[in-house]
Amino acid sequence: MGSVTIFSNKASACGKTSTFEYWYTLPMDIGVWGDSITYGSCDVEGLGWVGRLRRIRSAGLDYAATYERGVCGDTSEGVLARFEKEFDSLIYGLDTVVFAVGINDSARKGIEGEYIVPLEAFTKNMEDVIAQAKEKVAKVYAVGTTNVDESRTVPLQNSSTGKVFLNENAKKYNEALREVSTRLKVPFIDVFGILENRDLADGLHPNANGYQKLFSVISEAIT
Repeated sequence: MGSVTIFSNKASACGKTSTFEYWYTLPMDIGVWGDSITYGSCDVEGLGWVGRLRRIRSAGLDYAATYERGVCGDTSEGVLARFEKEFDSLIYGLDTVVFAVGINDSARKGIEGEYIVPLEAFTKNMEDVIAQAKEKVAKVYAVGTTNVDESRTVPLQNSSTGKVFLNENAKKYNEALREVSTRLKVPFIDVFGILENRDLADGLHPNANGYQKLFSVISEAIT
């Protein structure tokens, strides 16, 4: 976890104000950009893996913020389009950015339909957004795609557009992101295959147990 040193006569945290006259080191913050799994869809505990990360990072005396920037249905195109503006809107700086996107890119519009975002475009989008993040922060991580329960995702039962999610396609995008991460020298966190079908609420999104599994793997890698 990184840190920033500031000087102030007064600081306020969670409604409590204290006065001091010395240099004080605060843990710096993490921002996570991604899709509905970043957001925590289908978690009855309302946390997702990012919320679990936030809870553990803010439990100590040195409060560390974790910003969740997950948008349901988002793809690498959406993350690339909004990343810089959302990053620059944060009042306090980050030292770590995590990208967790790709499963929606890998979906197809019907079994024989086009990919939501073709693999070549996904690769370029991730190259661009990771490069942007590297110019802004000390640490950047990329989280790979999750696996799905194809008995419920061909097509996804709750999809209004008939999206089809297949493990073979998700794995292609996972490997493409791994290659991008290697080229750009950022850590890649592989979560493909860690979820069992019983860990998936609707075949695509994890349930509380599934999010706990994701949290366990991802938090160990970035904290």
